[in-house]
Amino acid sequence: MTLRGEWKRRAVAAAAAGALLPVACGGEAPRGLAPLPTPGSGPAVTPPLNMALLAQVPLADLASRPLTPVAAPPRASLSGAGNWGYASAINDGFLALLDVSNPRDVRERSRFFTGGRFTHNAWPTRDGRYVFTTDERPGRPVEAWDLIDPLQPRKVAEYIARTGTMPHNVMVEGDRLLVAHYTEGVHLLDVRDPERPTLVGSFDTHPAVAPDFAGVWGAYIFPGSDLVLASDMQGGLFVLRTGRQ
Repeated sequence: MTLRGEWKRRAVAAAAAGALLPVACGGEAPRGLAPLPTPGSGPAVTPPLNMALLAQVPLADLASRPLTPVAAPPRASLSGAGNWGYASAINDGFLALLDVSNPRDVRERSRFFTGGRFTHNAWPTRDGRYVFTTDERPGRPVEAWDLIDPLQPRKVAEYIARTGTMPHNVMVEGDRLLVAHYTEGVHLLDVRDPERPTLVGSFDTHPAVAPDFAGVWGAYIFPGSDLVLASDMQGGLFVLRTGRQ
């Protein structure tokens, strides 16, 4: 079984065993917006879409089973799709577009500054036409960039949960964009049209409302599923499910 499969198996097993919590950390109930309609089906008429909490693993439990740390470059994060790599150079504030078609001869094809000039994370759409970026600064939104001309990227959209807050990481899965949004928890957006991202669900894991380096700093959605893992710096691991309530 792959590591991804093992995580999913454990998450589902925890829920089936009754490790369910009715509300999020801090006593807030799940929140969300109406689901988007199927393309061409007209306005949505189904009940609201929320992220429901299936299980929570407190930090104390995680600390009793520590993982071996893995060294990582101190100044950049890297994601990729097809023959392209996307290197976020946080201290220099730019995203580099890398041609990785030949892994032995990786070449930079373009670079550009993101809005906050503190480029922390990037993730492309599945067709590679767009890329979403974050700058780890309070008040700086998720930004969507059109890369049809890699030498002249064009910003086409922004998203932030609330003025002054701070998105940390993003991940694209199919037509969904998952945002680890520090004190705002986890946000799920429909990006079928990347130039008009639409919120379809969220779950607040943290009681704070002020922008801070606290709360969810990492989130993962299993491909093709409604299962989400969220890592909260204070509350531990949250196992969430997107679905109609």
